[in-house]
Amino acid sequence: METITAVRLMDAFPDFTATGFDVNHYNSRFVKANYLIHASSKEISFPEHWGALSIKMTFGGKEFYEDGYCVYAVDDANYLVFNEGKLYSSYIQSDEAVESLTISFSPEFESEATRIWQAKHKDLLDEPFFFRANKFHFAEQLYTHNQCVTPIAIKIKSLSRNIWRNQLQISELYCQLYESMLDTQKDIVIRIQNLQAEKKSTRTELYRRLNNARDFIHSCYAKPLTLDEIAQVACLSPIYFLREFKKMFGVPPYKYLQQRRIQEAKRLLETSSLSISNICALVGYDDLSSFGKLFKKYYLQSPEQFRLTKKSIFT
Repeated sequence: METITAVRLMDAFPDFTATGFDVNHYNSRFVKANYLIHASSKEISFPEHWGALSIKMTFGGKEFYEDGYCVYAVDDANYLVFNEGKLYSSYIQSDEAVESLTISFSPEFESEATRIWQAKHKDLLDEPFFFRANKFHFAEQLYTHNQCVTPIAIKIKSLSRNIWRNQLQISELYCQLYESMLDTQKDIVIRIQNLQAEKKSTRTELYRRLNNARDFIHSCYAKPLTLDEIAQVACLSPIYFLREFKKMFGVPPYKYLQQRRIQEAKRLLETSSLSISNICALVGYDDLSSFGKLFKKYYLQSPEQFRLTKKSIFT
């Protein structure tokens, strides 16, 4: 019999194409128990399927998640949160094996943890099992790794190598992780409150749509994106989208895309032996001269000088 804090491990990706594979039976696992999916692959693809509340992380590469027009590239710098009931597809396409980690919370665990978080001490003492909680909806977006959530998730990943021996500690960390996830939402609530819309529901929806667009730019930076295409992800008029995106993120979409591309170029210069021309193409530019001038504008050095500087530091 499963308990509310029990955690189960799946150390290999399921094969959705296998003969007789029952997706409903597969989904039912995540309804009944908390699950860790910890596996690696160079190339794998999953069609649209249901998911419980979960955190998605990757190590050593990227895993892409898609929901309609929305695209989320989870990499070493960020993690993704999806709520219970999310329908999405996902895939990995890489020359090297990518380590994937999904920390999934069962609906029962989520409900009880939210109940404890919302209730007053008196309620939990007088009626420990009858206080009803309102379901909490997390902002579904890419989050930069932080000291609040990431260390706990990394510890769970490490302990999962011997999940049965470490079951008690993992269960405790699951509870801590959920509370830390809730803590990350406090800043988001403030950002939503600062949006210029009369109704709370309107501000929340606008925040969600603009973040969908931001995550799309972050994930698809190598493509020749257009304003219409990005606005479509946000389900907003391009002109209205442009105005609100700049208000929320401080820069227009084009500038955000530029910053993202140059940021990725910097990472590749620091961590790979790829040629400057290859890096230029990988981050979405086809003119090496223009790329070099733009990089120098941000980092005060040409790509070649930047790479030589970094090499001299570590040699």
